[in-house]
Amino acid sequence: MNQPPASTPRLTPLPANREAAANTEPLSSSRTWLRATIAASLVEHAPCAWPRRLRAIVLAGSMARDEATLRRQGEWLDVLGDAECLLVFRAGPLPPAAQVETLAAQIHDDLLCRGIRCRIDLSPVTPQYFVDNPPHIFGYELRRSGRVLWGDEAVLRLMPGYGAAELPARDGWYLLSNRMIEFLEIAAARPRSDSVATELGYAAVKLCLDAAASYLLFLHRFETGYRARQQALARLAAIPGRGVHPLPIAAFARRVDRCTQLKLAQRPLPALEPQAVLAILNDASRLWQWELAQLAGLDLSPGTAPLAAPLIDQLWRTAAARAPRLRGWLAVVRAMGWGRSWAHWGGWAAHAFTASPRFWTYRAAGFLFDLLPGQIFTVPGLAGTSLAGAQSPPRLWLPLDQGTGRAVAASWRGWAVAVARNYHQLVEHTRS
Repeated sequence: MNQPPASTPRLTPLPANREAAANTEPLSSSRTWLRATIAASLVEHAPCAWPRRLRAIVLAGSMARDEATLRRQGEWLDVLGDAECLLVFRAGPLPPAAQVETLAAQIHDDLLCRGIRCRIDLSPVTPQYFVDNPPHIFGYELRRSGRVLWGDEAVLRLMPGYGAAELPARDGWYLLSNRMIEFLEIAAARPRSDSVATELGYAAVKLCLDAAASYLLFLHRFETGYRARQQALARLAAIPGRGVHPLPIAAFARRVDRCTQLKLAQRPLPALEPQAVLAILNDASRLWQWELAQLAGLDLSPGTAPLAAPLIDQLWRTAAARAPRLRGWLAVVRAMGWGRSWAHWGGWAAHAFTASPRFWTYRAAGFLFDLLPGQIFTVPGLAGTSLAGAQSPPRLWLPLDQGTGRAVAASWRGWAVAVARNYHQLVEHTRS
């Protein structure tokens, strides 16, 4: 079996039982312990699964930065998010998905025995993944904050070095759109309420923080980590005259500061109120429209949002025409099967001239997102709105849901489910 190199740091000893894990104070210490515990479980199981092929295990995302969001529930330590890891194989074909899922389940169960509830996301890659890594947000943060938990510590140095200014603006709009879809999916699964449930509140916090990340990327001021981005936005808001921004920058910076505290709190803080969530949704919608205009080559003046539907559609078409399309449609054909999907090829080909599946999915999400305020809260003055009653009916053509019936099409919840399905199957795990 492969052994960790001599330079691998010693892992933090594990608490003897669940209660010790759950009662660790403060949460910052729990994050360090959590990362070490997940590392220990990965090192125990992964090299045994592939003793000759595995080269390294790399932890990515907020957990690698010790910025995971944790909550204590009795004797449990809950991770509101996931542990994102790359399994780096030496060469050859990657292991079947079933084997990777089995390993993830083993680690998940191992963590449960230690009082931790956490989703495990394992992605098998080869070293070429790091070599062929064009400028994008995930790669930028991985190179700067990724942690080699086991194996060859040089794998991250295979990545090309690029700065924040080289990150494509389109990546920022993709990030914001993804978070909007994730919020839509969670909101669609919940009844209207006069309060903010934990899961919805966490989705709102993530949306706010990634709206800030997206905006900073468009300004070529992107930073790695939530605190760094909060500080960068605060500096922008403190500039005399506050510059020219697509939304009130001081209020936006205050919301980002609050959400950063909630995300990284040493101890639980009061939950968001409905009005705070509505303000976050408004920020996201205005930024989404402004960034779309930027991608289309139009620099909107402050205060022009919200935009009329015909203008949004025009901007979307222009931006979509500038983005790659072919790879995304090939992915659709592969996902649905070459033989089983041939009857749809004509319709797909016609739509492929306009936009990629990613852009079609985002257009649907952008329309639905503007209907959210009246759907999720029983707040006075916010009446529910259906697609049938919307001023401008959407062109919600989704690659995997062409046959959606009229009854579903008239419901924003039904379409939200359809948008989420397209996102998870065709967008989430690809850059096409």
